[in-house]
Amino acid sequence: MATVYPANQWQDGDTLQPDQPNVELQILAGEMNGHLDRDNIASGSLSSAKFAVDTFHVIGFAEVTVAIALNSPTNYTSIAAFDLQCDDGFVEVNGQATYGVGEVLLKVLVDGHVVAHSFTRAPDSFYNSGAAANVFPVGAGLHRIELRMYYGTAGTLFRANLYARSIRR
Repeated sequence: MATVYPANQWQDGDTLQPDQPNVELQILAGEMNGHLDRDNIASGSLSSAKFAVDTFHVIGFAEVTVAIALNSPTNYTSIAAFDLQCDDGFVEVNGQATYGVGEVLLKVLVDGHVVAHSFTRAPDSFYNSGAAANVFPVGAGLHRIELRMYYGTAGTLFRANLYARSIRR
């Protein structure tokens, strides 16, 4: 790394503007990364093939796309589930469902604990949708991610998605 000289010289009692120290940090960061930016990296030169699959985060996904007839009210029923290997950090979860006719509530669970839920919404058309999402801390290990659905009246589940992403600290 080259010798870096400060852009500003400050004295005791000077009042600094927020952008002045930021300029110093930008100069230092530029030297440390070799001045790499969008102007000197060819488009497409950094592709996913150059990184290990879980370099930044691990993603899990489950999808139900067939129409399921929901003939009578029931307790919360498991619709989609998968196991997600996590590092110590956070998990972002998102459960969604599209259904026809009827009131439906969603819950997203991690290791059997509810971490997100949808609120009651009266049906307003033949197609209705609901979603539940959250970000929360988890320890390292294998975690069970699950989407459960409650329906208060008969209807049809057209599609359900469950997505989770492990984010390292």
